[in-house]
Amino acid sequence: MGVRVKMRYAEDVKDIINKFKIKLIVSVPMWLIILSDQVLIIAFVSYCLTN
Repeated sequence: MGVRVKMRYAEDVKDIINKFKIKLIVSVPMWLIILSDQVLIIAFVSYCLTN
């Protein structure tokens, strides 16, 4: 009984991980764009402040 429940749980976890991976694949490029924009803005501002 306990083993079967663990197997079901493992299947559910795999399913959740797969869905999460799909979301990650979609959202990582968005995050990279946002972060690179922020890095550019910070670099620009610090450049302006130092000059």
